[in-house]
Amino acid sequence: MKKREKNNISEKNVEKSILLFFAVFIMFVFSCTAWSVYDRAFGKGMEIVLYRNENPINLEKILEENISLQMEEELIIEEIDVEYITTYVENAALPKGTIQVIHEGRDGRQNIFILKKYKDGEIVSEEIVSEKIIKDASNRVVEVGVGEGNNNYKAKVGDIVYVTANNLPLRTKPDKNSEKVSTILKDSDVKILQILDDWYFVEHRMKEGYIPSDCITSIQNVRRRQ
Repeated sequence: MKKREKNNISEKNVEKSILLFFAVFIMFVFSCTAWSVYDRAFGKGMEIVLYRNENPINLEKILEENISLQMEEELIIEEIDVEYITTYVENAALPKGTIQVIHEGRDGRQNIFILKKYKDGEIVSEEIVSEKIIKDASNRVVEVGVGEGNNNYKAKVGDIVYVTANNLPLRTKPDKNSEKVSTILKDSDVKILQILDDWYFVEHRMKEGYIPSDCITSIQNVRRRQ
């Protein structure tokens, strides 16, 4: 999403052009003519002598070159994602081989302000002048079992498993950006109805939807309560 604001500085160049015109005009008058006024004899008369400048100044060319230096500035506001970070925490209460998400990550959003400068319609520079966070990212936290025993559990359709993440969204599609059906609390039990690659289609309290497969623990493992 972009928002644009323009700041045309051509008016300043016009003012400079006017001043330059008067300055060149005065120089033109003094350089193009040399007046010699003198009294021929005893105040009988005045004689004016005009000398031609062999290198006249091209005023039109100077004004045209000055006007061509018009600059334009454009401020662009772009909204971009701020990616979350995944952190891993060891848990001695879980058997080795257990990996479970206790907090799902969520991307944040921020605005970046980009100043672009144009000369004669072509961009000559571009720089980020400011950044503003409009939504903080929420980091993903994963527990890794380092306790006794090994976790060899493989999920099957019909299994009852427990949610490990806090306030886990139950979604309409196997996509973290899809619409949310409801929210499942940590340690709640769900029934697996279908197994996909990284998602389970489950039933919870008469509602059906998708949850990430790494956000559950089996009934054979130590059930975590906090």
